[in-house]
Amino acid sequence: MEKMTSVQRSKVPSFDVAVLHDRDGGSDTVLIAGGGGKMKSGVLNSIQVARGGQNGLEYETSHDTGVDLCNSLSSGICKRFDVHGEIEVQEEFVACGFSGECGVFRATRDGHKLCLTVVSRFQADFFDGPDGPDMKCSCFVDHPAATGQRDDVMHLVTGGEDGAIRLWECSKRARGDSTVNWVLGKHKGPIMTLDVQSSSSGDSRRRVMSASKDGSIAVWDVVKKSRVCQFSLTGAAAADASIPTHVECRSALFSPDGSSIFAIFSGKQSTFIAKFDSSEDEIRLAVVRKIAKVASTRMVANSTAEFIAVGIASGEVAVFRADSLSLVSKRQCHDFTITGLSFFRSTDCEEALVSVSVDSKVAVTRLDDLRSVVFQYAFRYLPLSYVSPGGVLGSRYIRGHLVMMLFFQMTLLILWTYLKGLK
Repeated sequence: MEKMTSVQRSKVPSFDVAVLHDRDGGSDTVLIAGGGGKMKSGVLNSIQVARGGQNGLEYETSHDTGVDLCNSLSSGICKRFDVHGEIEVQEEFVACGFSGECGVFRATRDGHKLCLTVVSRFQADFFDGPDGPDMKCSCFVDHPAATGQRDDVMHLVTGGEDGAIRLWECSKRARGDSTVNWVLGKHKGPIMTLDVQSSSSGDSRRRVMSASKDGSIAVWDVVKKSRVCQFSLTGAAAADASIPTHVECRSALFSPDGSSIFAIFSGKQSTFIAKFDSSEDEIRLAVVRKIAKVASTRMVANSTAEFIAVGIASGEVAVFRADSLSLVSKRQCHDFTITGLSFFRSTDCEEALVSVSVDSKVAVTRLDDLRSVVFQYAFRYLPLSYVSPGGVLGSRYIRGHLVMMLFFQMTLLILWTYLKGLK
């Protein structure tokens, strides 16, 4: 991926994206879910499998999901620990939301080809409203060896339209029934996203964070099956008149070390990004900033949490620095709402950002380019054709020479101004 950014056509209208990280540090596998739904449009429902290439994503294969449209995706590596707490086996799985049902697939690799095999399928959301149930999000969690986890099961947390946080125990080996072990708790509104806190093999905590349309975020302890803490922006709205009193939390995530939490809140005519300080049993608001006049839909962080990317309902993708929440880049990448957003490692092991939408476009941007001042200004102010592959600023080589030229001219200008002042 030598080019700055690429916007290409997807094979189907896309509804979500997930990444299977390469365990050996190589290029990641990008999964894109989409299709035409149950309408007889001729567009198949599928999960596209791709990798980062020289000019964006290179599609390898696809998995047909039949008449069911997958509208939410999550991936995870289920680990098994030995008696010493060391990782013994790692297996890859993918969870898909099919309206109110959840389908769990085992991901196996045959050379460069990724195969998805159905392991389990079950009803995961029980909303009885007019629009019916809808499982909106899920995440895989690992239980430590001390809990006596069986080798043939995995644990999955789901959230959806009914607002309940559910912990499921699924078989790893064959398609079969799954039972709810516990309902950890409920929000007063639909669950929009879930995120699991990363932890080492020796950590006995397994924490999951939920973002809800009721305007709150909550942290749950999966091992203790209880809520740790909860935060609503309503209190901050009372102290800051610029924050609306009624907001929805669209997305929330942990920083890699768990010390910080990021969330986006959307009102009728504004969206805010917030950063929180997180401790054992408390969430404290550190900073909140307005970032858009329309709703935001997705938020992800790169592996080191240097950048926070936000998908906006207008089709824009905004990137912020995680430490200060200062804007790095904001660009119209899609014609409709951003439905999927994720960071992944490309073929040269550099991180990149991929966004998808129902407009059948896929936009990919290298992380190194986000650190470039020239890229930031070009991506923000110039037409997309200038920064796309083949464009004037689409090559790092050209951008490097442009920076040198500008630096040389600036040096001459300063020298000329100085000499003129001596006269």
